[in-house]
Amino acid sequence: MPQRHLRRIYPDPLTGKPEWGLMEAPQGGVMGVYSTSEMVPVRSGNFSPENESFAQAQRYADWKFFYVPKELVPQQPKSAAGG
Repeated sequence: MPQRHLRRIYPDPLTGKPEWGLMEAPQGGVMGVYSTSEMVPVRSGNFSPENESFAQAQRYADWKFFYVPKELVPQQPKSAAGG
């Protein structure tokens, strides 16, 4: 499996600084990032299903962007109706 790496750290567009909050992966490493901005989000609704949690955010630092490999996501049992 190839490993991907950023060539440089891009500045946070909300703070203008190259510092980001990091979400640690359970087995080590980084699984996500977030802004460290304490500003109140301009947008508070009408998010896509995978970003519904953003609607409750009090600050941009509450918007977490992360990746979970498919093999770690719990699978929903199929219904008896064949769904």
